[in-house]
Parts: sequence; C-alpha cells; structure tokens
Amino acid sequence: MGRSKGKHLRRIANELIKKIEFTEDLEKNKDMLDSMNLLKESKKEFNKLAGELTTIIKQQKNALRAKEARSFVQPAHAYRAQQAA
Repeated sequence: MGRSKGKHLRRIANELIKKIEFTEDLEKNKDMLDSMNLLKESKKEFNKLAGELTTIIKQQKNALRAKEARSFVQPAHAYRAQQAA
C-alpha cells in the first residue's frame, strides 16, 4: 500500500474534478495544474495533488466499467431457461 494523502488534498482534488475535466495521465494533469498556477510554492504538494486527481479519475472510470460489465451479465436462471427453449 502507498502512503496516504491528507484530507485537504482529497477535498481540493474533488472540487477541481467537478470544475475541470482531468485525464488518467499524470503528466497531462500536471500540465493542467501548472496552467492554473496552483501550489507553485510546494512541488511536493503539487505532485501529490496531481497524483490524487489521477487516482480519483481512474477509480471513477473503473467503477463505470464494472457497472457496465454487470449490466450485461444474465442471471443463471434466465440463461438456463434460454437453453431449455
């Protein structure tokens, strides 16, 4: 397991995600944050925020993929009934 990030970073990341569309690519997210001039004084905090944004986006996309995969699965009884017919 990795190091945990502070609540303030998660809060800021969630607020930014609501306003701006970020990607799963860390370097692109860093460029977006750089263009917004956020956290210029602390490179460590800047990189943590970019990493947290990337992590949240990946989690959201994986959750969406899992939800879509579950919607395609037929229940066993429906599959058996289809085979019997």
